[in-house]
Amino acid sequence: MKRQLALISLIILTKCSFGQITITSTDLPVSGDTLRYSAAILDSASEVTFNISGANVNWDFSHIEPEVQGVVSYLPKGQTPYNSDFSNNSYFGRKATDTLKIEGNVVTKVYEFYQNTTQGFTRVGLAAKYSVLTIANTFSNPDEIYQFPLNYGDVDSSNFYFSKSILFVGSYISKGYRKNTVDSYGSITTPFGTFNSIRVKTEVFTRDSVNVNGQPSAANTHTIEYKWLAPGSKIPIMQINGTEINGEFVPTTMIYKDSYRPVSKDLSPKAHFTTSSIFPEINEDTVQLISQTIDIERTNYNYSITPSTFYFVNNSNRYSPRPEIVFQNVGYYTIKFTVSNSFGSAETTYVDHIYGSLNSSVRENNLLSDNLQVYPNPIETNEISLSFDLTSNGPVYIEILDVLGKRLHYENKGFFSSGKSTILQKIPTNGSTGSLIIRVISPDGIATQKVIRK
Repeated sequence: MKRQLALISLIILTKCSFGQITITSTDLPVSGDTLRYSAAILDSASEVTFNISGANVNWDFSHIEPEVQGVVSYLPKGQTPYNSDFSNNSYFGRKATDTLKIEGNVVTKVYEFYQNTTQGFTRVGLAAKYSVLTIANTFSNPDEIYQFPLNYGDVDSSNFYFSKSILFVGSYISKGYRKNTVDSYGSITTPFGTFNSIRVKTEVFTRDSVNVNGQPSAANTHTIEYKWLAPGSKIPIMQINGTEINGEFVPTTMIYKDSYRPVSKDLSPKAHFTTSSIFPEINEDTVQLISQTIDIERTNYNYSITPSTFYFVNNSNRYSPRPEIVFQNVGYYTIKFTVSNSFGSAETTYVDHIYGSLNSSVRENNLLSDNLQVYPNPIETNEISLSFDLTSNGPVYIEILDVLGKRLHYENKGFFSSGKSTILQKIPTNGSTGSLIIRVISPDGIATQKVIRK
């Protein structure tokens, strides 16, 4: 009987555990590979799954739905516009974008070049066109994207350096530091299938310096990527990109390997961004604007802020995907966000989105939530009444979310005096029923109530 129980336990353990794998050069792209991927919105269920880490994990992303699809092609050097600019025939190229703006200067036909060896998968060169000039060079210190073999528990790091000078025009320098940590292994399920995988956390710190016609500028970026690699997958089975705010990872983009699906073919970017704080203390708090655009290819960003009583910090600027800003005056600020790539452009404007204040204390306020009254609840029409009691003067914002945390509506309701107020609020009519989250954001804090829509 004991032997039977032991055998049953062994069978159960075998079925529930996932063997550790090793990633080598055969599992990454080579010259001639063309691979398809989908991009999806990271909902709250996916965030819960993403946060599971460690040994023998089961990540289930099977519920996600693609927003757009694209393909990535790794071309032989001879099939790129820069064949004569690189002598090493083992290099192969990938088009990053057709058009890229660097500090307001436009370059076109931007390619990155790679090399896949038994030691690692490396970014070895960059090339682009600036007017009639070709900007192409190899890295003097290549960017080691992966070092092989790659196993659970591995940690590696490397520096990279690229520079190119153009006589009578200027120079471009990109240097940085990359760190890979294989923090988990297990099984991952996406709409594409189920795979044994390892998860690699990658942090990249980059400083790009541009000098055009004697006008120097520089920008620092810090990106974080979580990538699930599987044997033979070539590209990550899943990749979640994001940034870090106050020590917390904030995901912005979800991309996964996929087969062809009849989804939207509109590959133009969508202008979405979030804000780390909408009530910053003037001349004190740093506010980060965070692009949530799905980057199918290299994207151009442009933040326009009015009035102009602010300044950028930490080497960011209006063209950074995540600029950091200090506001200087008490009052409202309007932000227009424009994104573009070779497929098109989009823009969105949040009027009076930021309110510079003398004291920043916005937080989740349980007492305010207790005082927030919503009528009727359940909702039977597309309008509700909101009553709340403020202890200080200031602007009030209304945010409406679905149960997965997706923003359905955001609105500045204006400036309110302290005391009790009642307002009418329209509810988005998207035809669905179920729960909604109502958030009232004010200098007192953030009040939250759940309502039911019949």
